[in-house]
Amino acid sequence: MTVAEATDALRAAGLRPVALTHRFGGANLDALVRGTVPAEGIAVHAGHRVDLLPQQRRVLDATSPEAAAFDQGVWPDFTGWPIEDVFPFLPSGVGAETRRGYSDEVDYDHVITTDPRPGTAFASDFIRFWVSDGASPPVDPPDPLPDFIPTHIPDDFLEHVEPR
Repeated sequence: MTVAEATDALRAAGLRPVALTHRFGGANLDALVRGTVPAEGIAVHAGHRVDLLPQQRRVLDATSPEAAAFDQGVWPDFTGWPIEDVFPFLPSGVGAETRRGYSDEVDYDHVITTDPRPGTAFASDFIRFWVSDGASPPVDPPDPLPDFIPTHIPDDFLEHVEPR
C-alpha cells in the first residue's frame, strides 16, 4: 500500500495518519508503507494519531561503509537500520541478541545502538542490538487534588458566608 492509499484509508476510518518526510525520503506519496504505529488491529479512539512506517531495504555491496568496516575487522554502524535488514549482513558464526528500548530519535523496529559499539575491533563473535519501541510513552499528569482542604482559613471568611 502506498503512503497516499494508507493516508486515505486511515482518514476514512476517522484517524489522523502521519507520514514523516524524513522516514520516506521526502514527500513521496508513492512510497510503500510496511506498517503502522500503533500496529494494525490495535483499538484506538477516533482522531488518534497513526504513524506510517516506510518499507525500506538496505543494500550492502562492496562499496558500502558497512562492508568496508567488516573488511577492516571492525563492527559497522547499524544505527537506524530496520532490525530485519541487519541479520543477513552478519558474518557466519556471529551470534546476535536484541533488546528493546524507547527512542524519540529512532523509528520503531530500527537499531538504536549496538554492543560492541561501531568501529570497535572484532573481539568476540557476538553482537547485541538495542531496537526501538518508538517514542517514549507520555507521562500521565498527576491527578488533581479532589479532596483539597485548605490549611489556612482567613479570619474574615465567615463574614462573607450567608446564613441559610
